[in-house]
Amino acid sequence: MRKINIMTSCDDKLAKYILPQLASIHKNLSDYRVAFYLFHCRILPDSLKLISDYAKTLGDGIDFHEVVIEHTAPFVELAAHGGGWAYEAYFSLCCHEYLPADVDRILYIDAGDVIIDGDISEYYFGDFEGKSLIATIGRFKDNGAGGPGVLDRNDMNDDRQLAAIKRGVLNSGSYVINVNQFRADQLTIDDFIYVSRVLCERFPEEHQVYFGDQGLISVAFLGDIRYFAYPEIKNLWYMPYNFCLWFFDRMDEPWYSPKILHFAGVSFKPWQARFSVDNLKAYHFQTDFNNVYAPFYLKYKQIEFYERWWDYCRLTPIYKELNDSASVYARALEDHFLPLCKKYNDLVDRTVLLQNQLQVKRNISTSHTRKKKKR
Repeated sequence: MRKINIMTSCDDKLAKYILPQLASIHKNLSDYRVAFYLFHCRILPDSLKLISDYAKTLGDGIDFHEVVIEHTAPFVELAAHGGGWAYEAYFSLCCHEYLPADVDRILYIDAGDVIIDGDISEYYFGDFEGKSLIATIGRFKDNGAGGPGVLDRNDMNDDRQLAAIKRGVLNSGSYVINVNQFRADQLTIDDFIYVSRVLCERFPEEHQVYFGDQGLISVAFLGDIRYFAYPEIKNLWYMPYNFCLWFFDRMDEPWYSPKILHFAGVSFKPWQARFSVDNLKAYHFQTDFNNVYAPFYLKYKQIEFYERWWDYCRLTPIYKELNDSASVYARALEDHFLPLCKKYNDLVDRTVLLQNQLQVKRNISTSHTRKKKKR
């Protein structure tokens, strides 16, 4: 049986949400032996026991391992310039120093808001082609011919291009690490501290120097990343193995089946508020948001993917607790916040309708004026 290694890292705030992740892994990767590594330093014993006990109920298919990071000061420094993410997000940078010698590659996923929803073998077992990472491309540049081009290390000499790079040429919700390459390159945390400090010197006025771990990783590994399915598919929206829910703010239905779902770029994480499509329809929120309508960004199409998260959560011992709290919060929003949004959106609708009617009258008036001039 082939083996898949998966890791995540978090503090205690996200620890319980690892259970639905494990449920999704167990259901979708049953043809593989999975070793799941949790890197941490601030997770409480009760939370660890909850995760470990649940992993045991899943049988022999998943081996749960915890990895405790003791020397955290360098990670704290990295996080200080990354815009507010917990410093545990940077633990993957030194995973090779803690993993067993027989682990040659590992899939990193964000804790809690990423679930496996299909077979990931073509992604996980992909050819690194000598690169350190396999990831979903998240940013292009103009190639000079009007098409998409890949940012490279020469672009870091241009502050405008570097500003884009340090927001992320990849999304760090899911990427595959070439652990053997990390070892061969003898990477240490000092290498990433150096990159961070150089960026701080280049952008001394910025408090958030880079966009979390994905920004730092993008700068550190630019040119050393194999972008999944690129250049065969030159499309920024092709992300079956890191399908971010903000997709629906920019596109319609995906033309592929997402296999790794990432609840990024949305107003709520799945466990925070539980809505149904009918709930949202009552409040008039299915619209193309253009900074005119009230700030509620959960779309009908996103709800389907939220429900998949809840399907996996239902298999865990924390389902009732999370469902109860998420439902209470959703009802509170329905009672207080959403009606205000609906009133505002109705007002915007009437304003837009009036503007359209006035524009039609102007067009008619302009047409009559032109005809008179021709006579």
